Amino acid sequence: MTFPAQIAPSVSVVRTSSASSVRSVAYGVALTSVAAFAALGVACSSSGTTTNAPDSGAQDPGITGPGEGAGSEVNSYGAAYPSDNLGYTPRAGSTPGNRVRNYKFLGYKNPAASKEVATISLADYFDPEVREYKIIHLVASSVWCGPCQQETEEINKVEAGLKAQKIVFVQALIDGPKQGTGATQGDLEKWTKGYGNPFPTMLDPNVKNLGEFFQAAAVPWNANLDARSMEILSASLGAPRDVSADALKWVKWVDENAPYGAK
Repeated sequence: MTFPAQIAPSVSVVRTSSASSVRSVAYGVALTSVAAFAALGVACSSSGTTTNAPDSGAQDPGITGPGEGAGSEVNSYGAAYPSDNLGYTPRAGSTPGNRVRNYKFLGYKNPAASKEVATISLADYFDPEVREYKIIHLVASSVWCGPCQQETEEINKVEAGLKAQKIVFVQALIDGPKQGTGATQGDLEKWTKGYGNPFPTMLDPNVKNLGEFFQAAAVPWNANLDARSMEILSASLGAPRDVSADALKWVKWVDENAPYGAK
């Protein structure tokens, strides 16, 4: 299976950039002005906030072509992905968030070990019995985006240590090196090779799936999902200032609270 060279967007997006003072080199391996992004919590776009778009009720097929990469509707031990309360709204205090849809992507499940193209479904990380996962930290990034590059470096530093806390990082690559041009298989290959990502990394060119969460296609975008229920616990533009603390905060919440829908 190969990736399509370019996918037309299924949502209308507007991109603005505040990264003009920073020039990316070799897919983010080097930056001419790292200091401009020293403090995480900065997004490449200065406009746009997470919005709560209405759920259309139709499954976005992602970037897979007809008959290709059907993906999974169940997890590794056969538990069916939830189908109620699907949407885009994160938890607000004691008010539960929606469950994220079972989006499907093409990418590498463990690019450090194998570059075999696979269909990655969010159902792969649904874990109501908490056998492997408590928190799914989902991040959307682009090759051209300086903060995305820095956040990816930080994730690679902490990912191995957070596995014991049952945190899994899943990254979607939106644009390639040119802003507004959807990422390709070649971009994904260079990105994962440059950073050595050992966690699932996939393509979502032109934010075909995750664009429903953005008012504008600003990146990075980060979300924490409760793996027990697929409830959206948090979702925001910009990288967290401390990616470990951000995920661990929600692990603590999972330990202290029943999952959405529990009886």
